[in-house]
Amino acid sequence: MEFPKAIETNYRGCRFRSRLEARWVVFFDALGIEWQYEMEGFNLPAGRYLPDFWLPQVKMWAEVKPVAFTPRELTLCAQLMHTTGYPVMLLDGPPSARDYLALTESRFHKGDWVVRAEIFSLVDGNRYHLSENRFFHLGYFVDDSSFDGETIVANLNDEQDGEAPGFNRTLNFNATTEWDLDSESRMALERATSARFGT
Repeated sequence: MEFPKAIETNYRGCRFRSRLEARWVVFFDALGIEWQYEMEGFNLPAGRYLPDFWLPQVKMWAEVKPVAFTPRELTLCAQLMHTTGYPVMLLDGPPSARDYLALTESRFHKGDWVVRAEIFSLVDGNRYHLSENRFFHLGYFVDDSSFDGETIVANLNDEQDGEAPGFNRTLNFNATTEWDLDSESRMALERATSARFGT
């Protein structure tokens, strides 16, 4: 499936590569989540990589995609996490009242480097990013997946049991939690959805 070309967008003095990235910034701003855009590029084993956001309060990278992450994108995110030692939040689609995955840890296991995926909420109402420098952690999703994007996809798919959140074959995260939003989270989502930008 081919998608239309992203529209470069100006917001808050930054030129974003897409309107989707700008919508995430509106959401971050409304919730008081500090962000830095395209802070630093990296030469990773799979190629050059420029992460979308650095979130300094929670010490996480955040990568934004219009749809599910491809195996190559997951490989780059896993390598970024391993190289820098900081988790990578996977933000697919526009901001919404659902949970998101992050690749959070790498370690050497049974002769290979492996990665862990964990589930987080950005709209739980507790604002842990302001008081405890973290997002609300909902649990571990995948342990000990290879750094290879195809293997990460397979392991994420294997974790889905019909009840728990998981990835379907197109790699869309199926969050079972639709949060009962507090007024601040609801307002942040409404701002992100209704924001109008210049090009």
